[in-house]
Amino acid sequence: MMIHPGFIRREIARSSKQAVVFILCVGLSLVTLTAFGGFSKSIQQSLLQDARKLHAADIVIRSRETLSEPLSRAISAYVRKWHVTLARYHEFYSVIRTDDDSTSVLSQLKVVEKGYPFYGEVLLQSGRPLHEVLASGRAVVAPTLLDRLGLKLGDTIKVGYTSLTVQDVVLAEPDRPISLFSFGPRVFIAAEDLDALGLLQTGSRVRHVHLLKVKDSAQTDALAQKLSQVADLEREQVDTFQTARSRIKRFFEQFMFFLNLVGIFILVVSGVGIQSTLTALLNEKQYAIAIMKALGAGNRHVLVHYMIIVVLLGSIGMGAGILMGILVQYGLAHLLSAFLPPGTPFLIAWSGMVESVVLGLLVVLIFSFVPLYRLRDMHPVMVLRKDVPMPTRRWPVFACYGVFALFFFGLVFRHMQDVRFGLYFVAGLGGLIMITTVVTYGMLRVLKRQHIRNLAFRQAVKGLFRNVPAKRKNQDLKQA
Repeated sequence: MMIHPGFIRREIARSSKQAVVFILCVGLSLVTLTAFGGFSKSIQQSLLQDARKLHAADIVIRSRETLSEPLSRAISAYVRKWHVTLARYHEFYSVIRTDDDSTSVLSQLKVVEKGYPFYGEVLLQSGRPLHEVLASGRAVVAPTLLDRLGLKLGDTIKVGYTSLTVQDVVLAEPDRPISLFSFGPRVFIAAEDLDALGLLQTGSRVRHVHLLKVKDSAQTDALAQKLSQVADLEREQVDTFQTARSRIKRFFEQFMFFLNLVGIFILVVSGVGIQSTLTALLNEKQYAIAIMKALGAGNRHVLVHYMIIVVLLGSIGMGAGILMGILVQYGLAHLLSAFLPPGTPFLIAWSGMVESVVLGLLVVLIFSFVPLYRLRDMHPVMVLRKDVPMPTRRWPVFACYGVFALFFFGLVFRHMQDVRFGLYFVAGLGGLIMITTVVTYGMLRVLKRQHIRNLAFRQAVKGLFRNVPAKRKNQDLKQA
């Protein structure tokens, strides 16, 4: 069987509008997959590379209460043996007042010991290290606190039962990059002033964090496992820098979760567009295909040539989609750079790119199958009678839709990572589709019975039912 490049070129040129729409639909699906899926993997790689800076330590122990005695003894034993270095901080909310009690603001306090942070850097306005600035009787505050209280460096603030001097302004800290979502401005206080504050009482809502720096990084996982064995896991959490979930990780996990859901819907819409556009393109070619078959062309010859057209248009769309997806990734990285720790690199995840290409190919194949399969039912008699029905076998079409349903559900469950929630989501989506279908058919029945006087509106409504007589006529011809 010979391939005729001239025929392929002419078919694409004569259906240029459908070809452009087909390319745009394929490109949109690849943009979605490449941009959202690739960006998610890129962020994961970037955060994993700087995981120590994100958590400021090798091992992070969090608790809402004072550490249990077994865990406290285990940490002290490792510190005495010089295996690890310990630094603690306590986080809680309190009201900060001016010296004359005229103005106050709810703030988030962070009482830190010397040595914090082990990794990364607390960036101050003066450029000095935190341990040189923060001392007993001093405080380092966020710039928003000064603005809201109308203070400047060197002024005094009241915290609890003591007064502190504002010594410097904090601009960034490694383990808290998303200051945008806090309930109040950040205030750093030295651990020596913790008792003088008088704010920690029984039942106080405080987050106690113990940071451990391991001398031999190869022993980090083993040490964390030993500490977990003696910890009270109901109220104490022991993590390494790789397993701990920081605010930035939780933010991007939730953000990418919803972004991936949006991507799935866009992918489905793109697939429907691919099928509809290809169907319209091939319907325009019915007369040409009928003539080709009348002159002796077989189903295989016709199918191969139109498959080549689909492959060419799909390749153009995939190439454009991948390039646009990479640009969108960089755009997302630029827009969200304020939420990332300073200096966090943005890496292109090539594994995500390969995955996007594979999923894009599957989308094109699944949604192109039905229109291409129906080519075999276009007979030479259509040259003389265009209204001859095409008796398409239904089981391959249903099988294709079944494969699409499995593909869609697989994407949902993969991004959900929770089978129960995925089932609820799929059930809710199915219910929404059924309700929309019933409402649509109900509206069509109501519109069909209406007597509309306005000509333009009447023609628009009648256009919704122009295919009904053709279907009835085809059924009558089939029965005859």
